[in-house]
Amino acid sequence: MKVKIIVTVLCFAFCVSAVQAQKMKSEVDSLSYALGILFGKNIQAGGFQTINAEIFGQTVQKVIHNEALDMTPDEASAFVDTQFQKIRRFKYEKI
Repeated sequence: MKVKIIVTVLCFAFCVSAVQAQKMKSEVDSLSYALGILFGKNIQAGGFQTINAEIFGQTVQKVIHNEALDMTPDEASAFVDTQFQKIRRFKYEKI
């Protein structure tokens, strides 16, 4: 999971020119759009087909502003790992 986050941040540099083509109004708009692309691609690559974008966005804001969270980072990592395992099992059972 940590590796995916690092890769996401590194990939940001490669997406800047594509984002600029979107005519964003500010650097924050461009950054937000670029991060949306990268996180979305990582979510999709993980096998997740849907998330609650409102909760996702609110949680990102809480993390950025160091606000209280309902899960610790370790709990979040464990939960996501469990969801990855469920997806892998489901794909394996379909074979």
